Amino acid sequence: MPPSGINADALTLLAVFQAHSPLASAVIDTGGQGAHRYHLGAELPEGGVLAEIRATEVIIRDGSRRITLRMGLMGGSGRAEVADEEEPAGNDDGPKMPQRVVDLLSKLDLTPVSEHSPEGYKVGEDFPKSGTQEVGVKPGDTIVAINGYPVGEYHSDYLVWLSFRDTQRASVLVRTEEGKEFSFHYPDDIKGAGPRGFGG
Repeated sequence: MPPSGINADALTLLAVFQAHSPLASAVIDTGGQGAHRYHLGAELPEGGVLAEIRATEVIIRDGSRRITLRMGLMGGSGRAEVADEEEPAGNDDGPKMPQRVVDLLSKLDLTPVSEHSPEGYKVGEDFPKSGTQEVGVKPGDTIVAINGYPVGEYHSDYLVWLSFRDTQRASVLVRTEEGKEFSFHYPDDIKGAGPRGFGG
């Protein structure tokens, strides 16, 4: 056992609330102490400190170790990855976004506002005219959330894709350059829109 006594394999991430927010918290089952809600900076009973909270994973720092704890998605069980603090944590075996989603973002001329946090997608000049004419989205506007999830960062976008994949429906929140917000519903508000796009 490591000096702190924390057993990464006994940890389970059950839920995340308000990721990327000062109010972020996560429900973690530590095995021996049961499931509890922890905020950033909180110490876990067996050791380790909750250092980061993301949409589908948390980072726990335990001395010289960095434990990445992922949530189980779509009925799967999450798992813990342990790395030395000096080593960057790899994302090669994390959830994979389908290539068609990446292609669709490019086709719609949407670019992330920030590479590291879900601050939305900026609408470019090549955004489809149907979106501009039928729902009022204009170049320079920002798509800030879809189906209630903030967008523009990988982990949050993955949850959006999961929410869209089964229903093929989306509620889209848009912020204009002037700061006003409005929403539209896909495919209901766009003529000729079918259940394609993201695909299943």
